[in-house]
Amino acid sequence: GLNTRNDDALSARGALLDAARHCLQTRGISSTKIEHIVAQAKVSRRTFYHYFENKKSVIQAVVEAQSKDFLDEIRANVKYRKPFCNYLVRCLLYIIEHSPDAPHYDLIFGNQPKSGASQFYRTSEVIQQSWIEFLNPYYHQALIDNEIDPAISLKKIESWMGRISLSYLQYPERPFQKNAVKKDIEMFFIKGIQSR
Repeated sequence: GLNTRNDDALSARGALLDAARHCLQTRGISSTKIEHIVAQAKVSRRTFYHYFENKKSVIQAVVEAQSKDFLDEIRANVKYRKPFCNYLVRCLLYIIEHSPDAPHYDLIFGNQPKSGASQFYRTSEVIQQSWIEFLNPYYHQALIDNEIDPAISLKKIESWMGRISLSYLQYPERPFQKNAVKKDIEMFFIKGIQSR
């Protein structure tokens, strides 16, 4: 039919992403080679290079796909309730508590922290944009309600949330001290974005 070529293209890219995810989880970032990914996906190197520039770009795509899945999980499990600042705290607590169980956690913070994918996570405009779109309606309502300082952009809030969650996830406290983390977030983050 008319969509066959498009479906084949999506399935080849999807097969490469699945293969890359599998290789990264079983071999780790530094040991995964493009030949491992194409063998696992059962496609040619040429097909790989049709969709991805290099190993770094396929890792980025895997991190972005898994991060989007995790954002969907947050959306489903952390329902919005006013005030906005409390919602941000609840989102951050969910991220810090549940990320270690998410599929992308080992990839981002795995046993190879220096070669880990956390760099892809924080520099990904796709991930940043997904968070901004997710929080945008609540942010604008919080501005109308005079709950947050209008000088602080949603992009800045998203950036701080990323830094906060990454810092807790790179150096996790076990067991998770929810109330202590909540107090820290309220004191060092929320106080800084609230209207004076």
